[in-house]
Amino acid sequence: MQTRLLFFFVASMLIGGMMLTTSCSDSTDSLDEEVIGNFVDGTMEDIDRRHRTGRFGCFEFVFPITISFADSTSAEIDDYDDLRETVRSWKEANADIMERPMIDYPIEITTQDGEVTSINNRDEMRNVVRECRREMGPRHRGHDICFRFEYPINIEFPDGTVVSAASNRALKTMLRIWRSDHPADAPRPKIVYPVSIKFKDGTTAEVASKQALRAIKDACREG
Repeated sequence: MQTRLLFFFVASMLIGGMMLTTSCSDSTDSLDEEVIGNFVDGTMEDIDRRHRTGRFGCFEFVFPITISFADSTSAEIDDYDDLRETVRSWKEANADIMERPMIDYPIEITTQDGEVTSINNRDEMRNVVRECRREMGPRHRGHDICFRFEYPINIEFPDGTVVSAASNRALKTMLRIWRSDHPADAPRPKIVYPVSIKFKDGTTAEVASKQALRAIKDACREG
């Protein structure tokens, strides 16, 4: 009888220990996922805030862009979804590093009026962000996107030349070549209307003018 009681006592202790270990493991996994999720969300919001991009900003990135991580590695990013997944993968492999990645310059942006330009460094970015803040106020309410341009699109340069860009990458290369041959304060190239855009729900629309583009951007902020 005592042997049987001792057996049941030891078995219950072992089962209890296994349950405790499993519970702690689940809790740790949940905590890790929360830390990773917060890191990714914080990075997305920080990038949009610094550059005033996304639904609540004045500008949009011309992808691809390059980001650099705290471990001195870097990655080329094709769009916002790629940015989120790349940051998540890096954080999963570097759980102890809390410093968020930064965008490498130069970058290319489009304004809400359809102007496109290269930004060579952080000082230039601060200048255009300052203009955005004067128009929209100091606060930027997190990350979100409303629409993307559909390619090809036509770009008109200040000398009247119109060139078709078949992709984000083609537009980026075109702008970078033009900027290298012109001063920073030169008039900016502009998108030729009409253009097609795709909203985040997958629907598309044709935009007839820069006024219509601005109206869509304003509606995104209010929606």
